[in-house]
Amino acid sequence: MSATLNKGARNLITTKQIKKAGLALAVALFATISFTTATFASSQYLTSKSHNLFLETKQTIHTTNAYFKDIPITIPKGTVFNAGSIGKGVTTGKPYVNINMDNLRWPLRKVVDESKHNQQMTTYIWAKKSLFKIVKQPNYLAYTKTPDNYTQDPYVWEGNKALPSDQFLSKQNAFRVTDDGYLEYFTGITRYTDGDAKPADYAKLQKFVKKGNTSYFYTKTEVSGLPMTKISSTGKYRYRLKMTKTNHYLATVNHSKVQKYGSNTVISVRYNVGGKDFYVGSMTVYP
Repeated sequence: MSATLNKGARNLITTKQIKKAGLALAVALFATISFTTATFASSQYLTSKSHNLFLETKQTIHTTNAYFKDIPITIPKGTVFNAGSIGKGVTTGKPYVNINMDNLRWPLRKVVDESKHNQQMTTYIWAKKSLFKIVKQPNYLAYTKTPDNYTQDPYVWEGNKALPSDQFLSKQNAFRVTDDGYLEYFTGITRYTDGDAKPADYAKLQKFVKKGNTSYFYTKTEVSGLPMTKISSTGKYRYRLKMTKTNHYLATVNHSKVQKYGSNTVISVRYNVGGKDFYVGSMTVYP
């Protein structure tokens, strides 16, 4: 009788051990599957700590404007843009990017510029590797950058120096290069323009060369209004715009109407563009 009980106890212990081992195996297997799934999911998204991140679309993106989401936006494959940085969804934790349409060529941003709300930012787009790839900042965006001069203003304004602040609404002519490589010329815009103006003319940059303080912009078609030189009748490089940074810096003093705030001074960097005077607002100095 005792032997029979001992045998039953041993069988019970063995069964419990098997169940326990099976449960441990199941937990371990579930953890492995979960980890593998999470790793697989994260591998589908871009990761970067940069705050000046440039991306290129690997396929055509169909999205909308942010907040209102009432304007369909199409961004073609191969479009380069400054994404700034990669965000993460609050509830999903998934990486995403927004595209600032202000910085892209007119045919792309026109649909939002001429819309009711003029909302230039796109809604969240998941930063999937299947949609985007990380690229270097295009060299054609270095047209106002020099080792001794950090310039934030992408517009090169026609004239000698920045207008006083009380004349910021005065209309001027200017040109710029978009993130996706288009040379745009504007007439009659103000210093408050932020990419939402329609250019008087534009053309795709075929090549950009920077030698020292001189930049060369090459296009297949002429951009009317800019002092371009025709260098060929065939091929992609038919017109060239030459832009040279001079060693001249001019100051515009803005006196505050409120005495306690003092005044500030805007430093302008002068450029020679096709034999004409242009400038870029470099920095503002406060007392």
